[in-house]
Amino acid sequence: MMSGTLGVGHHYFWQGLDEYWIAIGGIFSALEPLPLALMIVEAMKNQREQAHGGADFKFGTPFMWIAGSAVLNWIGAGFLGMVINTPTISYYSHGTYLIMPHGHVALLGAFGYISLAFIYLASRANALANGYEWNEKLSQYGFWILTIGVLLFAVPTIIIGFEQAKLATDVGYFFARTREAVQPLEGWMWARILPDGLMVLGGVIILYDLTVKTFFAKKEQA
Repeated sequence: MMSGTLGVGHHYFWQGLDEYWIAIGGIFSALEPLPLALMIVEAMKNQREQAHGGADFKFGTPFMWIAGSAVLNWIGAGFLGMVINTPTISYYSHGTYLIMPHGHVALLGAFGYISLAFIYLASRANALANGYEWNEKLSQYGFWILTIGVLLFAVPTIIIGFEQAKLATDVGYFFARTREAVQPLEGWMWARILPDGLMVLGGVIILYDLTVKTFFAKKEQA
């Protein structure tokens, strides 16, 4: 929590705050992969204990989203955040496409997936309390389609971002942010149709799945 809270500070200087936030934000944001990696290890240990303990674990779907949150958080806030948050790199790349894979993957990992985990947790508890049917197949489809989509989204945006950062160092920050600077990379922009489409499809599946499970579920057959 400490590394995540102070790690966000690598944005503050560009929002008008003092220069020391460049150092604080860069250091703590670079430390974020460590606690996030420990969260992934803890999730794997819990999964293994449940699988080998013989217990009938009723909350597999919420746990799937919690584990996905830890992994995406490590990739987005940890690894991709470390790529862009060091002061020198951030000076040239802030506000370019290089920030987008970090921001989108971290947003889903840190907030989106954990929110979905709590919603599925409440829906599953409601199903158990009222004896409703519960099928995890559609939930898994939505999870994997959304996850693959956001990871593929990082590929073209990081390629465009690296080129923008190079232009910022060679030509200047102002030019790197113009339309003319990224026009030669138009093919990579169109390549976003696939991952963007997957994310929209995954979101629709999840919305439908949660709506049916929460409001229109049928009673389990005796």
